[in-house]
Amino acid sequence: MKISNILACMLGCLSASAFAESVPEIIDTTNSGVFHKFETTHQVQERMTQTGFNFHRCGVRSVKQSAPMQQQADTPHSQFQCVYSKPGATVGDESQFAYWHLNVLYNAESGLYRAGNEFTDFYTTNLYTIEPDYILDAGPHYYKMRAQLESMGMTIGDCKIQQIHYFMKPIENIYLSHSASCPTYNADGTISGRISLDIDYNRDNRAYSESQVNFISF
Repeated sequence: MKISNILACMLGCLSASAFAESVPEIIDTTNSGVFHKFETTHQVQERMTQTGFNFHRCGVRSVKQSAPMQQQADTPHSQFQCVYSKPGATVGDESQFAYWHLNVLYNAESGLYRAGNEFTDFYTTNLYTIEPDYILDAGPHYYKMRAQLESMGMTIGDCKIQQIHYFMKPIENIYLSHSASCPTYNADGTISGRISLDIDYNRDNRAYSESQVNFISF
């Protein structure tokens, strides 16, 4: 059984792919400038949205070179990674996760950065996390709800998560462990409702998973 920590992997995993896609040259004075130009030019988030994936967040990792002065043109200086998810039909079904990557190269002579290759790794799994609040970073059904509300012009505020306390400890292998509440706001700043997220604990996995996600309109 897999226990996934999407946030940690996003920031800490450096991937390679044999199916890298060549892209037109994009140059900037910073690696982040290259990343933003690439995303805009190639409409990366729009492409992923059209295939049913919801955006989570992006991170960047520097690539250490054993011999910096002899850096080759095809050696990445840094790698940007963005996480997307496509939830299963129900919270019990497997979901798809997509890790999109962009390698950025640096030219020591010109002092400029340029886009290298982009590629996407896809995984299908049931999401489990080692901490309940990690569900707010990675839950595919939660992020689908966020995307739906944001497409309606709403913004999502900071979530509060609470542990469920029982008079007698549950005996079931899977039971409701935590509940999160996330306020939502209209474009004019008035509150529109809240996202309610229930989180289960699985004794067999010793891990947490999404139970149900709802939007409650005020």
